[in-house]
Amino acid sequence: MNPDVPEAKYRLGQKVFLSATNWGPESAPCPKCKGQSRIVVEAFEQEHVVHCPACRGAGTIQVYNYRTTTKPDTRTIGSIRIDTSEKHENKVSYMCRETGIGSGNIYRESDLHSTEFEAQTVSAAKTAAAQAQRDKTHEQDEYGVWREKRR
Repeated sequence: MNPDVPEAKYRLGQKVFLSATNWGPESAPCPKCKGQSRIVVEAFEQEHVVHCPACRGAGTIQVYNYRTTTKPDTRTIGSIRIDTSEKHENKVSYMCRETGIGSGNIYRESDLHSTEFEAQTVSAAKTAAAQAQRDKTHEQDEYGVWREKRR
């Protein structure tokens, strides 16, 4: 065995679990009307109850957030690639039967796990790290939209 050539952690045909973080919409209470669908406005020295303009009276808005997948996807190892180049950080990668071999997705070894629990744990840590990074550079406006922080 050559010490300069990394060894694959998984074998052909082995079932593995994918740790992933998703970015997508989710419903949240409208921050303007606090989920009540209506707001009170003052016009001509009188108070009027109107549909909330932020959520259009729905009481909720769509906000985009990172979230952990509730059940990690199962994959079957179909191809193993070992890269001995010094310039690549990910030395071992895989292609899986479910997403195509030869023309499908390439998975880093660090994204695949032997157990569902391990994949969920890593997914939660990735989600927290992505949210922390986002929070450093972005902020939510009054309508729940993420915008780059002004310097």
